[in-house]
Amino acid sequence: MNNVWLEIVHEALHDVVRQSGTAVPGAKLRSAVAKVAAARSLEFPPPEMGKFSSFIESFPADFIVHRQPGRDILVVPTSQADLLTVENPYTGSSKARVREDLFEALTRIPDANGPRPYYRPETDVVVWVNSNEQVPSSAIALPEATYDQELTVRRQFAHDLEADSAVKQALEESLDQPAPLRTFSHLVSIHGFGRQWHQFRLGALSRKLREWSVSKAISWHRNWVDLAEPRVIPAHAGAQSITLDSKRQLFEMASLLSDEDLSRISVPLDIVLRLLSRK
Repeated sequence: MNNVWLEIVHEALHDVVRQSGTAVPGAKLRSAVAKVAAARSLEFPPPEMGKFSSFIESFPADFIVHRQPGRDILVVPTSQADLLTVENPYTGSSKARVREDLFEALTRIPDANGPRPYYRPETDVVVWVNSNEQVPSSAIALPEATYDQELTVRRQFAHDLEADSAVKQALEESLDQPAPLRTFSHLVSIHGFGRQWHQFRLGALSRKLREWSVSKAISWHRNWVDLAEPRVIPAHAGAQSITLDSKRQLFEMASLLSDEDLSRISVPLDIVLRLLSRK
């Protein structure tokens, strides 16, 4: 496809995104593309186009095509990957989330001599490699989370939040406290902005993930951002399955607890010893 059709898709997608503020379903985008093409006196679809979703995927540097089993595709500009996390009636859910292993890699602040996260394209998995271990030849370093980055994203959320000025000020000042991340999470929770914070952070992580994938020439995987309802675990599922599905949710819940709440939680000794053995 020539540059004319790339320009047409860009124009059509931009127009729909500007109106909706969300990822665009394939059928809606196709209609918008046809409208722009007609305005330019061009036949749509052109004979050589083939399947519309494949046509859009032929421009991987410009568009992300998110495939949903049993549903229409969703399309966003590569520069706006965070739109995939915005509540959208076409996703069937507002419970978007970054895949668990990627979420941990992008948000866990490594210890000075601790393991670092790497991505293996051939298996689409994240591996943590210790400083004294050899990095697999195919592994690509993921962007590491830093304390300053975590503070910055929270300051931006407080700045952009539509709330009473006193609440915004309290959130901003919490980041200058001795335990800023925990204090901030506590204030977000008690003021009822947990949902907004979740969505804001998802957007920030999605943008970070997309920028990294583009810089490393790695194709976007639709399972990196899950738009479906959380999977229901059968009653007979093993303990390992339950742990994998619940791990990130437990982490997020813990971040919302105050010091007093955390002091009331008892952790089995065998788990404590196992965690200490990883240091």
